[in-house]
Amino acid sequence: MSIRFQQAFPDLGMRRSSVQKSGSVQTTSSGHTLNRSAEAFVEQLATFALRRVMTIDDAAQIKAITKASEHDNYRLKPVLEHLVM
Repeated sequence: MSIRFQQAFPDLGMRRSSVQKSGSVQTTSSGHTLNRSAEAFVEQLATFALRRVMTIDDAAQIKAITKASEHDNYRLKPVLEHLVM
């Protein structure tokens, strides 16, 4: 069983510096970075606030709220302000 486990997770036991990281920061075509975790947080917050599941139609607004909150380092108060307004 340990051989199967090692085959499924070949990076297990390696130093962190030698494992290639995918990361949560993605670069857009315009060169800006978009933090996927912040976007997911805003989406979950909007789901809670609006009491409905976010759809593909809401994606542009979620990205706009995330982008507007980026210069405030994603602090909770500005994120909430951008979500409400």
